[in-house]
Amino acid sequence: EAYFEVAQAVQQPFQVKVKDMKIAVLGTQFNVNAYDDEATINTTLVSGSVNVIKGAATRMLRPGQQAQLTAQGDWEVSDRTDMDAILAWKNGRFQFDGTPIAQVMRQISRWYNVDVVYRGATIQQHFNGGISRDVPLSKVFKMLEATGAVHCSVENGQVIVQP
Repeated sequence: EAYFEVAQAVQQPFQVKVKDMKIAVLGTQFNVNAYDDEATINTTLVSGSVNVIKGAATRMLRPGQQAQLTAQGDWEVSDRTDMDAILAWKNGRFQFDGTPIAQVMRQISRWYNVDVVYRGATIQQHFNGGISRDVPLSKVFKMLEATGAVHCSVENGQVIVQP
């Protein structure tokens, strides 16, 4: 994941290439989320403008829009973006707004460099709230467990998540 602030320079165009997608920058602030364990590559425009290019198709984003590209090559542009949640990582926070446990744990796994294993029934709970990324992992577990939806423990270097 990367956040860019790029000044407009017509003589020196700035491009970001992620897999088979290209982002042509026209002077802007934007975020790119392209983790291998996520279902989509997301480009979110904060200010200015960018062109998102996939093959012969090009879409220009307006501030507040997000382009989502799936692994199958399908894409869409959404106006329903939560900028606080998208930029939380840049500001040293986790931000969960109706976020499923699997997505919460993927973020925790990447940040704390831990493997996550699920046991028991599938957890349907969605989580809301913010947590500083400076908080020790044990405290994050306590916050998640306070919801009553999950129990987290560490066994053999793995985080075990169960209902």
